[in-house]
Amino acid sequence: VETHMVNGRNRLPIHRRIHAIIRKLCAQFGLAYTYERDASGKLLHFVDEACSSYLDHEETFRILQKWTQPGRYHLFGHAAVDSDELQTICSPEHPSRFWAADVRVKDLAFYTDPKVKARIEGMGFELVGIGEALR
Repeated sequence: VETHMVNGRNRLPIHRRIHAIIRKLCAQFGLAYTYERDASGKLLHFVDEACSSYLDHEETFRILQKWTQPGRYHLFGHAAVDSDELQTICSPEHPSRFWAADVRVKDLAFYTDPKVKARIEGMGFELVGIGEALR
């Protein structure tokens, strides 16, 4: 279960309650909570994580080059199709329009580009979807 807006870095009282509910539901249904962290804040299911949304492709690849320890890593973005729906949600008045529209479309192009996939696999990574990652 990936909860995005209430990820492990948020520490307000409401977030702690939400995390408790998420952990209970994951236990009940046999799911892994991808943002589950130990007391020090370290991810339990991944060696490291990075968000590619604000990075150019080469910056993302530099991060991947540093991931040399065996284990699972979490590279994520905020991909979306450039559509009327996205443009409506990300209206010109939206304070995060530059992020919410352009970056999402860029992320979709990155994550669906066969050349990107080949380059990542060429670095020795086995790509898996989040559903496969925690089995």
